Amino acid sequence: MGYTLKLLGIGKNTPQGVDVRVHPTFIRNDDPLASVNDSFNAVHLVGDSVGEIMLYGRGAGALPTGSAIVSDIIFASKHNDYYYAPFKNNMGGNKETKFVSDYSVKYYLRLSVADAAGVLSKITGVFAKHAISIKEVKQISAEEGKAEIIIITHPSLESAVKKTLEKLSQLEEVYEIKGSIRIEE
Repeated sequence: MGYTLKLLGIGKNTPQGVDVRVHPTFIRNDDPLASVNDSFNAVHLVGDSVGEIMLYGRGAGALPTGSAIVSDIIFASKHNDYYYAPFKNNMGGNKETKFVSDYSVKYYLRLSVADAAGVLSKITGVFAKHAISIKEVKQISAEEGKAEIIIITHPSLESAVKKTLEKLSQLEEVYEIKGSIRIEE
């Protein structure tokens, strides 16, 4: 459906507070991060003065990791001095920082359902009850009497999506919730 699955660490400064999280995420296929593969890592930054920039390079992997470890051992064996970070590291942090606990993103949801009249109506009714707007729906025929429904939502609160999935799992027409993945755009 035009997305690539990536494990992302996300940090955003929003009017509601600082939004930080790590999870598998769908991103558009044309997003530069979608082409980061194998032992490569990337950081995508957006700055007021510089706009969008991406730092890209080899990260974890057998050869880079082995090289870094050997380099550190050789350095340690040849030096008696120690290096400490120039800042004080404490567990407190800034008490004025407000963190977002219920963020809003699009979701990709995949359901295994009964292939019968009225099932989609019941499902969309649950979404409406929790104020979740649906952007796109795709139904795929599965085995006899079953169908797979893929739903992409408009940005929705995490708490509302959790409640919706809980209610959907209670419907007898919904056999299984096969996936719930956030989408970053």
